[in-house]
Amino acid sequence: SIDLSTYLRPPARTAEMQVIAANSLPTSPIIFDSLNIDAEFTTSNLPASAGGTQPVSQIMFADSSESCAGFITLEPAFIMNVEAPTTLRLFFEGDAASTIVVTDSQGTAYCDDVVEASENLNPVIDLADAQGTYYVRLGTFMPETIAIGSLTVTTDTSTEPVVLAPAGS
Repeated sequence: SIDLSTYLRPPARTAEMQVIAANSLPTSPIIFDSLNIDAEFTTSNLPASAGGTQPVSQIMFADSSESCAGFITLEPAFIMNVEAPTTLRLFFEGDAASTIVVTDSQGTAYCDDVVEASENLNPVIDLADAQGTYYVRLGTFMPETIAIGSLTVTTDTSTEPVVLAPAGS
């Protein structure tokens, strides 16, 4: 079994590390699909895979104290167009520990790499009063490792991902 504890927190940024501003991440091409969210929207489960080679720790988040671990593609896996302000919950359920990064059209980035490190390795992001365009990237904790699963987007913030237990549990 692999000990994921060393991957659950990103390394500290160093002077040599290239930091990428979230608003400079590419917005196309889309890897999987786009999702239009209107006033009638409730839930969508979208087949997806996660993984890439870009270290998430190099992305500059709006809250400079926020950081995530993992590796993503620079291109978004999904684009969400949210027509009216709504609260959304996004989570990825995969066959390996994963991370999720969401950026809005202003370049604000949100990230989660675990629900509870000791209980569930599937990531969850809640977006309050979401409106506009959002770019979703899905990653794993090892470069070029792929996790197969699904992205759930829902207005029900009480919905939780299935438990993906830490290795060795």
